Amino acid sequence: MSAVRLVATVRSKRGTDPSLALVAGLVIVAVLAGLALGGVFKSEPFAPAKRAVPLSGAGARLQLPAGWARGGASDLPGFERALWLRNSDEDLRAAVAVLPAVSPTLLPAALPAGGAPPETVRLRSGYDVWRYRLDRGLVYAAPTTAGIATVACLGATEAAACDRLASAVVVPSARRLELGRRAALFSGLPPVVSRLEAARAQGGRALGAATSPAAQAIAAGNLARAHTAAAVSLGSLSSESERLPRALTATASAYTALASAARARIPAPYAKAGRTVAGADADLRRALSATAASADAAVVTGPSTAKTPATTTGPSTAKRPASKPASRAPATAVTAPKKTSGGPDLTLPLLLLFAAVATFFAVRQALRQ
Repeated sequence: MSAVRLVATVRSKRGTDPSLALVAGLVIVAVLAGLALGGVFKSEPFAPAKRAVPLSGAGARLQLPAGWARGGASDLPGFERALWLRNSDEDLRAAVAVLPAVSPTLLPAALPAGGAPPETVRLRSGYDVWRYRLDRGLVYAAPTTAGIATVACLGATEAAACDRLASAVVVPSARRLELGRRAALFSGLPPVVSRLEAARAQGGRALGAATSPAAQAIAAGNLARAHTAAAVSLGSLSSESERLPRALTATASAYTALASAARARIPAPYAKAGRTVAGADADLRRALSATAASADAAVVTGPSTAKTPATTTGPSTAKRPASKPASRAPATAVTAPKKTSGGPDLTLPLLLLFAAVATFFAVRQALRQ
């Protein structure tokens, strides 16, 4: 029975039972509720978007961009322990690894740049990297305090898919460093200093405990070799003469002289060599402190938001002002899941309820006329 006919019926019987209008309204509500609850009106079930699981390997972590999957290992010098990926749509393979800094180019020793300067590229992540175009493809290098985040994209002629992959790479528990002529030095500084400090502590204890000239010579010689190794490692990381490698070389020479004096068994030269060692150590501490301060100032505090051209030719040597700190994000940047259609839709039930209430009041108004 339609609402119009129900009103007419109620009008004809309004003198017999005034509660009939209320009963009729309740019947309509019950019918409409039964339709809604019985499954006539249904919305699609809510299905939350699946969150992609990041990959980890070779010191790096990343969430794969569209088109990339794990696999496609190849023989590439310097990437023996890399995380290998493939992009079948673009016919690409890529190696991702955090490698130690070995040269100012930021490239591994087995993969020379061949004299070609890098491009400075700002990726989607907001960070700048060096991008080299080599015979086998593109190589991306980004200095961090834990090493050089490196992506070798093999078979690439266009950079779009490779740029997206390089932008997704994160180095956990590391900080980004500014690009420039000292980037490799600052990246390689922590492991070199850590090894040197361990050698100095062990050598100092051995030298202090030595009770014979022979033992003194051995301890001093070991300290000389440790400082020489550190000087060679850091000296290869900069294209210019640096104060710290020079101070390390001077300290190594002082310990070599101390070892020679000990073997000669002459007290006066040994005492003089000891004073030279003390002076060289003091200068080394000052040089190390100054270099560490410069490295700390080169830390990039957050991705750049400045609107700059996507690519510029050649490495930049100018000091860029540090960008303002951004809100701290997790180590791995994960894209928020898109909202999916579906979920409970209350529009229709609300409309049905509104219609029922409107019908009730229409019947009630008819009874009063």
